[in-house]
Amino acid sequence: MYYSNDKWSVVMGRRDPIDGVAWGWTDANRNKTGWNRLYVTTNSAFDEQLQAYAAGYLEGVLESFGIWAYYQNFKFRMLKGNEAWPELVKFMTAQLDWT
Repeated sequence: MYYSNDKWSVVMGRRDPIDGVAWGWTDANRNKTGWNRLYVTTNSAFDEQLQAYAAGYLEGVLESFGIWAYYQNFKFRMLKGNEAWPELVKFMTAQLDWT
């Protein structure tokens, strides 16, 4: 994860401890162990706020498929093909508005 000229960028498959603000990976063992592990490292040469933002953003990027898969399972098993509950829609909308 890079930060330059007030812009963020993500380069998948690259670990750059010199110019990168954060880098990480997951080991997808959920089917084997019940858990995936997330590894994120930040570069202390950058401001702590930039490191924190990069780490959180990178977590979202790395876990985006797992989050999507969880939602699909939730939708199929809990909602049984119906529309999402109004409380859930309100909560998710608030989350999106915050970002």
